[in-house]
Amino acid sequence: MTDELHLIVLWEKALYARERILADAARHVDIVAQANLRWPGDPVECFSRFYGAKLQEAKGKVAVCGGGEFLMLVVKDRRPKYGWRETSRGSELVNLRLFSMKNRYRTWTGGGHRVHTTNSTAETRRDIYLLTGHTLAEWESGVPKEPCDVLPGRDGWADLRTLFTALGEAMPFVVLRNSEMLPDAFDPSLHGDIDLLVPDAQECAGVLGARKVFPKENRVHYEVKVGGSPVRFDFRFVGDGYYDTRWQRAMLADAVEKDSVRRPSPENAFFALVYHALYQKCAMAPDYEMKARALAAAAGIPGGTFSDWLPLLEDFLAARRYKVTTPVDDSVYLDPCLPDWRSTAEEINALFPMDGLRPAGLESRRVTIALPTLLLDARLHGERILVKYSPVAPEAIASEWKFARRFRAIRPDLCVEPVCWHRTAGGGAFAALKFMEGRTLQTLLEENFKFSREQVDRMARDMRDISDTLIAANIAHRDVRPANLMVGPDFHVRIFDFQFAVDMNDRRENPYFVDHYMELLWVLGDTYAEGHGKWNDRRAMARCLETLPDSPFKSEVAAELCKEADAYNRTASLPKGLRAKYMKEFKHLDRRRRRHRWLFRKDKPEVIRRWEFLKYILSEWGAF
Repeated sequence: MTDELHLIVLWEKALYARERILADAARHVDIVAQANLRWPGDPVECFSRFYGAKLQEAKGKVAVCGGGEFLMLVVKDRRPKYGWRETSRGSELVNLRLFSMKNRYRTWTGGGHRVHTTNSTAETRRDIYLLTGHTLAEWESGVPKEPCDVLPGRDGWADLRTLFTALGEAMPFVVLRNSEMLPDAFDPSLHGDIDLLVPDAQECAGVLGARKVFPKENRVHYEVKVGGSPVRFDFRFVGDGYYDTRWQRAMLADAVEKDSVRRPSPENAFFALVYHALYQKCAMAPDYEMKARALAAAAGIPGGTFSDWLPLLEDFLAARRYKVTTPVDDSVYLDPCLPDWRSTAEEINALFPMDGLRPAGLESRRVTIALPTLLLDARLHGERILVKYSPVAPEAIASEWKFARRFRAIRPDLCVEPVCWHRTAGGGAFAALKFMEGRTLQTLLEENFKFSREQVDRMARDMRDISDTLIAANIAHRDVRPANLMVGPDFHVRIFDFQFAVDMNDRRENPYFVDHYMELLWVLGDTYAEGHGKWNDRRAMARCLETLPDSPFKSEVAAELCKEADAYNRTASLPKGLRAKYMKEFKHLDRRRRRHRWLFRKDKPEVIRRWEFLKYILSEWGAF
């Protein structure tokens, strides 16, 4: 077996036994080098970083071990032998010689952790870099001539290459996504942050000197100074539910390294991206499909769309017995419908038989977090239909069917055609709708489609007629926006998505809306609403028209829509019980705000947003 380098560290309160320990160590291992070192800052913070421990634990270590000068020994074991032993981290495979020496020296120095030794080559690689600033490879080539740099990176890192080199010495890691430009050409304005998978987030933060952005324990968003500027990271860790634990370990074990950056194997990288895009995103990023195609080509995986890749992902997970898991970090979205779509399809088929039910619209899907839904494609008597399912909002699904029928009674050519709706077990429901050819106005705008004058005029005419029909049918759609206007191949426009529509003269609110008032009020109508909780379908349609190229007729229609718009405002009615509940919560937060200014620090954005929202809602409804 080859020689191994290890560390023996005598913290300050063990130095009185220095000579005895040195004499004993020389009988068992070769002493390659020894150095008297000091922490470069507050000992508690330094111990916390070195051990990857919380500050409270680090305070205890300083009390036991001391925070002054300490002795580091670099030793060589020429006859390493390994076995399983219980450690502070559980049962581990350790170097038995160093493990026995550590226990012996701790007994000599009064117990506790006054003496530290490395148990394995991996631990040596980490600790020797943190205490000297030199890699294990450098030490194996001989004692470095440069002085030791204790806890390198304490004032930030020169660049990402240096950072990844340091992290690679400390632990296995992979960059989960957006690694194409790393390490030398990363642009935070394009990619936002860097997603890492590591064995332990807290230890990773200690190695990199990272600062937590959010105080919540389950949030793993950190900031590291690189090249004098902050770079944001997400430290995903083994066992955090971001992916199945066994899959996370496989990704770390099969990592591919290039230029100090470790990436998942091509197969793992591809399926991890597809999993992330389909299960952990409520909106499909425009570049995901392009990136997935490149990864699929590298891994030799067929298909070119997410509709092709979903069954392949399911087969990949099933073959390895990986599960779809709930992340510990509650800021990570997990789709509650798509991972279980097969059982949903079986239940729907039992209630309303149709052929070929499968997920639809994956390439352009947008899911409102407050209202989980699943869109399925199917055939009914040979004709294509779409099925919209929600496990939690049967009333919203009923509105999808009911108000579309009311609209079509007046103008069937301007609206999606409903087929049926049914309740399902567990409080859900689905509605079947005939398929509409075309693309949404939102999609066309995102693609910078070049509309002709004739096309704009045709669309303006339809959009005016849709607005007039909503009024004639006494419907407040409340979500008129480009994403809910379907533009056909002939540029004929139709409206859909009536799930939050209400009767203009009925002040009763959708029960699901009442239960999820805050979340839905904030997003319903998007920027086309009059304000949060205020909708005007006529003015919203005029704003949709403003997104189209200029045309005299379009401008005339937009002006016409705005002229009488004020007569068709619709506001959400705030139930009395909810008003009292919100007032109580607002008063509580406002007292805290007045007494504790820390609420308005940057690391309390959720509390601030909640306070601002409640203030807005209560003032709008005259509760003050």
